[in-house]
Amino acid sequence: MPSHDHKGAREKSNPLILIPLLLFGVYVIYLVVWLPFRYGAETGLLEAAYRAPADPNDEEEVFDYRELRQPSEELIAQGARVYQLHCQSCHGAEGGGDGPAAAALTVKPRSFDAPVEEWRIGASVLEMHETLRDGVGAMPAMPALNPRQKFAVIHFVHDEFMEEWPEDPPEMVAALPEPAVGVDVTIDPYADPRVPVRYAMRKLLEQAAEEEENEDGGGE
Repeated sequence: MPSHDHKGAREKSNPLILIPLLLFGVYVIYLVVWLPFRYGAETGLLEAAYRAPADPNDEEEVFDYRELRQPSEELIAQGARVYQLHCQSCHGAEGGGDGPAAAALTVKPRSFDAPVEEWRIGASVLEMHETLRDGVGAMPAMPALNPRQKFAVIHFVHDEFMEEWPEDPPEMVAALPEPAVGVDVTIDPYADPRVPVRYAMRKLLEQAAEEEENEDGGGE
């Protein structure tokens, strides 16, 4: 009897089975390589202000609020860099509150050309500093910025986006702290957990939704 050779049929392979394997390999690379890289990059931006000095003999900076509240070309230039890294994604390149992240927010970020009467805390240097230090409404506090960086970005916003702003209230000027190291830092940079950008954005969305719900419930 003639023999039936099935060897040829068994040797044929279906190339489609390689697709799931390829996708699985890409997913593994994403988990092992890309996610840790992205997390490290985002966290690194937030931790930049708290990196230990390269030289252990270097002295820590002493922050003098009375000096920092006065604008200078150096502070404005530094503020431009701080704004690009920490503020532009929400407030926009032109300061109109229309950055790429603003589309996902129920409560839109501040437009810096809005009348100063509409600002919740105020638009003076020290009032804006209080906003960055403590947060207000959907705007979170910015503990990752040291005092110099906070004042620098305030001076940049004033210089770049605003035609006028009020003077600092006399009582706020009188309450300014004496020059000190680490003033205004609300987290321990070497002990407390850092906050990744993704987490901060999620908390911002949650705050905005909660604020809107409270406003609706109040019948306003």
